[in-house]
Amino acid sequence: MAGIVLTILLPFAVITYTQHYYQVFLFILICMEAILGFLLFNINPAHVFMGDTGSHSLGGLLAGLAFITKTEILFILMGGVVFIETLTVIIQLISMKLRKKRVFLMTPIHHTFELMGWSETKIVKMFWLINFSLSFLSILLLF
Repeated sequence: MAGIVLTILLPFAVITYTQHYYQVFLFILICMEAILGFLLFNINPAHVFMGDTGSHSLGGLLAGLAFITKTEILFILMGGVVFIETLTVIIQLISMKLRKKRVFLMTPIHHTFELMGWSETKIVKMFWLINFSLSFLSILLLF
């Protein structure tokens, strides 16, 4: 989660700087540094776990930044991996309620990749790359 948030904070840093929200920009830089410090101690194998409290706090931070910068729609693209992970859970729940059948082996979708034999490191790298690409695309679309 921390690595994905880092890739989402990059376009927010660009947006706040170009919109002259310098105090918010500095806050984003501080958050990015804190996340980098967290990631430093969590290179495989992880030593510190963020948990729900940390991930929900970061999610709230990102949602707040989307409102401050008026990029709520673009935020869906920036946080593509997070939204896809959530969407797979919703699809699975609806399918189980209506059809009594699974669409995915397990949700969120990263668990399906694990069941297919992918290593955790490979999944994390793939998600980071995808989200970084989506974040870069969101910057291009904005400007």
